[in-house]
Amino acid sequence: MRKPSRCHPGKLELFSPRYAKPWEVGLCAECHARVARTRAVQRERARERAERARRVREAAIRKGELSTSAPGVSPEEWSKVLATFKGRCGYCARLSQKLRINFLVPPTRGGLSHPNNVLPACPRCEHSKGKRLITEWPSASKIVRPEWLAALTRYTLAHAE
Repeated sequence: MRKPSRCHPGKLELFSPRYAKPWEVGLCAECHARVARTRAVQRERARERAERARRVREAAIRKGELSTSAPGVSPEEWSKVLATFKGRCGYCARLSQKLRINFLVPPTRGGLSHPNNVLPACPRCEHSKGKRLITEWPSASKIVRPEWLAALTRYTLAHAE
């Protein structure tokens, strides 16, 4: 049964509490439309801010004001790491144009920002590994080259906390 709305007691509420989002409960149709417009404007503004920040970051990288490498790893050292892995992901060996820096031992776990602690990772592997060590990562079994897994595991265990 529809009750009087909390915004305008003379009008009936549009949604029952059972099927509504918390901010919709008890609103009349007019107020619900106003809230929906406001939320749409907020989402659009957030999207514009994110796009503007992305363009500023890309411009800074093009100008050389911002490095694409990790702190403590110079662009030259990162280039050497990429050359070592021949433009492939260090975990799955997938050829990728979007290789990202991934720490074998994450800085949050005591890892250093050093070329020996970074590895190129495709977005998929980087996202799934997160801040875990290689030994804690369930997808480590999917590493293509067994010698890589052995070397990565040795390095991780030697440099872990």
